[in-house]
Amino acid sequence: MSYIPQRIFESAFAWSPQAETAFGTQVADAFFTHGCQPQGFDPPGITRQFRSDAGKAWGQGADRVTTRAIIRQDIAYALNFELSALLAAHVAGCCMGKVVSTLLAAGPPAAYKHVISFQDPIIDGLDLPSTGHWFKPADDLGLKTKGAVCSEFSLGYSAGQPLISLNSNWLGNGDYVNADLAAIPPLDTDVIMGTLFEKGLDIRLGAPAAATSIADRVAAISLQVGNGVGETERHYPGTGLYGGRAWQGKRIINPSLTVFAKATDDIHTLFELDTEQELEIEITGELITGTSYFSVLIVIPSLQFANALKIGAQGNFVAWELSPTDEGVFQKFISKVIDAAPTGAVRASNVVTITTTASHGANPGDYVTIAGVTDSSFNGSFYIASTPAPTTFTYAQTATDAGSGAGTAEIKVAPIRMTVVNKEEDFLLTS
Repeated sequence: MSYIPQRIFESAFAWSPQAETAFGTQVADAFFTHGCQPQGFDPPGITRQFRSDAGKAWGQGADRVTTRAIIRQDIAYALNFELSALLAAHVAGCCMGKVVSTLLAAGPPAAYKHVISFQDPIIDGLDLPSTGHWFKPADDLGLKTKGAVCSEFSLGYSAGQPLISLNSNWLGNGDYVNADLAAIPPLDTDVIMGTLFEKGLDIRLGAPAAATSIADRVAAISLQVGNGVGETERHYPGTGLYGGRAWQGKRIINPSLTVFAKATDDIHTLFELDTEQELEIEITGELITGTSYFSVLIVIPSLQFANALKIGAQGNFVAWELSPTDEGVFQKFISKVIDAAPTGAVRASNVVTITTTASHGANPGDYVTIAGVTDSSFNGSFYIASTPAPTTFTYAQTATDAGSGAGTAEIKVAPIRMTVVNKEEDFLLTS
């Protein structure tokens, strides 16, 4: 006699833009403010590893098992969505960890810009932000996860398909609650989510700060981003009940493009020459307010396509598949000279404005080391908060107002940067 499930006739999913106050501390129900319908998800699967007292002496296969203890507990699941500005910020923020948010337009409705990049282990530490999700795979079954970290996400697009996919993999600490939310949020509409379609897609490739559009030559593109979650150190959510934590491990950035090129074509120089390239992927959706649109802009400022594989031909064009190796995406450093006193370095109301003698090429979220300023109180390492002009940037520093100058700014450019514009004010704030 086979069992046929009869009760799986309703499914629902809810999430929060908030991070947990501490790893494994359940996000409060009041912060589960968004509901949506994934394109597909693998329900959370729990894995436990036990060790018995007899197993220590006789080996794991011993038949004299008396008591046992859990030494490891995991929970893992995958979530697949139609790409939206709202979910892009949630997934990327939980995977990369560093989010700089600013008000872009007051509206109403208001538009916010979120610049997302990998947190720097030196200044931020290794702990990634953790959150939780709520699943309702059946009408009378609700499940809330804890200690969930996005270990990897990917974007995928093929010419001719109407949608862009956002796929994400999550690891949790193995602890969960079988319960409904106090108030289940309604399904978000496209107007709230900022759903993004391929009609607003542009792909640019070329020299840094001078990439040109190749969108009409791209047949498919994918991007994989991962954080490694420190598995080699055994400090990742799966250690669960016994001191689990979400430690950033080896970071992965793996773009792949399928492009059409002629036998003799300028586009060949973008991937055949041994030169540094910048890849930009920009997806734009509906208007929010004024001149602000739902959008996602992904920039990989320094890469080389080590692999260019000819995979076919169509008419007068040859199809190439392009991808870098693990060593093909670089950390980029820029050194700039700071203007002379008294305007090169100005601190007012705990905000420092640095003016450089030439365009700095920095972005919010980049890490900068200031050295050699005449007033040494300006020196140190900071995150760039804003870039008001090509030759100025700001960072936060609590100290008395002052003006100085000279010295250098050593900028560590993020190896990948995602700028998301949507209607959500806060991401990864403590709840």
